[in-house]
Amino acid sequence: MYDERGSHLFEEITRIPEYYPTAAEREILLAYSADIAERCGAEALVELGPGASDKTIALIDALAEAGTLRSYTGVDVAGEALRDSLGSLCERFPDLEVTGVVGDFTCDLDRVPTGDNRLIVFLGGTVGNLGPAERASFLSMVAKKLSPGEGLLLGVDLVKDPARLLAAYDDADGITAEFEKNVLAVVNRSLDADFDLDRFEYQARWDSELLEVRMSLRSVGAQTVSLGALDMRLDLDDGEEIHTESSYKFTRDGIAAELEQAGFVTMGLWTDPCADFAVVLAQRASSTEPLVGMPQHGGATKQAGTVAPPSPDIHSYHAVRTATEALAAPLSPEDQTVQTMPDVSPTKWHRAHVTWFFEQFVLMPHRDGYRPVDERYLYLWNSYYEGAGPRHPRPDRGHISRPGVGEVTAYRDTVDEAMHDLLCREPSPAVLRLIELGLHHEQQHQELLLMDIKHVLGTNPLKPAYRLTRPPAAAPAGSLSWTRHEGGVEEIGVNSGEHFAFDNESPRHRVYLDPFEIADRLVTVGEWLEFVDDGGYQRPELWLSDGWAWLSSSPGAPRQAPLYWWCEDGVWWAYTLYGPAPIDPALPVVHVSYYEADAFARWAGARLPTEEEWEAVASRQAEPSAPAIALHPDTAVESGITQLYGSAWQWTSSAYLPYPGFEPAAGAVGEYNGKFMVGQHVLRGGAAITPPGHTRVTYRNFFPPAAQWPMTGVRLARNSD
Repeated sequence: MYDERGSHLFEEITRIPEYYPTAAEREILLAYSADIAERCGAEALVELGPGASDKTIALIDALAEAGTLRSYTGVDVAGEALRDSLGSLCERFPDLEVTGVVGDFTCDLDRVPTGDNRLIVFLGGTVGNLGPAERASFLSMVAKKLSPGEGLLLGVDLVKDPARLLAAYDDADGITAEFEKNVLAVVNRSLDADFDLDRFEYQARWDSELLEVRMSLRSVGAQTVSLGALDMRLDLDDGEEIHTESSYKFTRDGIAAELEQAGFVTMGLWTDPCADFAVVLAQRASSTEPLVGMPQHGGATKQAGTVAPPSPDIHSYHAVRTATEALAAPLSPEDQTVQTMPDVSPTKWHRAHVTWFFEQFVLMPHRDGYRPVDERYLYLWNSYYEGAGPRHPRPDRGHISRPGVGEVTAYRDTVDEAMHDLLCREPSPAVLRLIELGLHHEQQHQELLLMDIKHVLGTNPLKPAYRLTRPPAAAPAGSLSWTRHEGGVEEIGVNSGEHFAFDNESPRHRVYLDPFEIADRLVTVGEWLEFVDDGGYQRPELWLSDGWAWLSSSPGAPRQAPLYWWCEDGVWWAYTLYGPAPIDPALPVVHVSYYEADAFARWAGARLPTEEEWEAVASRQAEPSAPAIALHPDTAVESGITQLYGSAWQWTSSAYLPYPGFEPAAGAVGEYNGKFMVGQHVLRGGAAITPPGHTRVTYRNFFPPAAQWPMTGVRLARNSD
């Protein structure tokens, strides 16, 4: 219901003082087009409903400056306006291939040229003209037209003061009213109707529940309208309204959730200084299997299916590196720079550090003629390897605003090219072992990335979500039961060379165990709440001395619950990577320190297992299997010993010490584990956020007893006669 006059009227609307969206969106594109271009690197730009294409010029300029853009296609129902727009673009960008499609973008996307690395641009907040169901269908259709990795750039109007919203849609000069009445003029021509435009008044209303500006034409007096082409009559009462248009507004989390549901991964969101409007960049996700390490969106359960550990070959190398980028993709540059405590590292630091590992330990010593990307990076991205030289202090990593996220991406790309070249040259077994270590090291940092960004977002007063697609409510957990182990001599650990393992898992050795029993599942939120309600955090007889001191001296003291829990109006809530939610009693409790786990076990009349007891039981169970990361653990639904892997790292009572005969690797990489064997406790198993292929029965994780920010949980044990 749009014609040439409607196009001209809309262009007038975009220039009236009350109509902020056009100016706000233009301001965003002028400020951030270079950033958008860097993130998407589009070769073909397809704009839906371009109008005069004046706002898009900044984006075309940025893509042209980046050297990626080859073609532009405009899709618009108004042929004359489209021809004018394309002519202007041809004059301004003579080297750009410019084409147009006269059609309705809601049904003519099949006519859009195919190609590599396309970016569909849908600006102006026009997506808000579609109702929720229609919008979901449209976004899904766009996703299906794109190949994985191609992008969508979307302009959306944000929720704000209703008075400002309504002023934008009911201007003092009456241009919007004329635009809406033009719909009736189009109907008159198209359907041989006889609407009298002077007998209708324009109305605009705000619905705060639907987030909708609803526009309509109200009949002035009773009237009858004839629609000749349909052979029908329309009787209207005085004051009866014809709904002409809706303009839906969005919250940041809301549009991110809609994009994710349609099959996109949000790559960035930019607003004007007043946060009136937003431009969102989203990437088409894979339509088949999730990327290795990419979080599942539809639920938290890690489904069965063994994923092999990474091996030192080109395929594994690129799979692991791609998985890291997929985990960082939903985060803005600001998200990736924040450090909320000394233990937390910024996302961009993780991305750079794992790249530094390959540069420092593989490329520099083993690729002839290799020179570091930037000598300063050897200092900036080192973590704790004293043998590799000085390093930037860990607590100060969040002070580094530059190099920025884009420069870190360029660093990763340059090192990846060099690593690809090295892997093609059949490196020696010793070099392959270093590459294999580097891949497992990067998987560790994938989990750390999620741990750390959860702390960044979870301590933000707004508590924004990392991912918005929340899994369904958990099934009730069964009652806790116990499995008996008869004790005796057991073999623990792995012999060097059997398969990949970190040096702290060796050598394999014998231990003697007394008979014991171990719980068949992890402690649940509901069981932990009983501990809280029974005064567990106020009873010193349950706590180790250091634990009791930690309760009263740590940030947020006195502690009353696990990390990320809070009580509001008598209801306990928890922050998850899906955002805040009321606690679910069926789920495993997570983010508890060793001190809390030990106190709970004592309250429950049990104890924590030793790491030898845990491995003796786990070695008789199925191998760990999970096809993808989940963002939160699910309930235990199977019988027998469950939740060994894929839910939470489980505290043991064992101090982190070397196995008998332990020898660290030679050189700086020997600092990987051995020098931390004091003042820490061993955790076993694996968490929901642990990358697939990274867990095994002999894996020894370790953290200080006060650590809560890892995804830690509790499995009980007790002595048996």
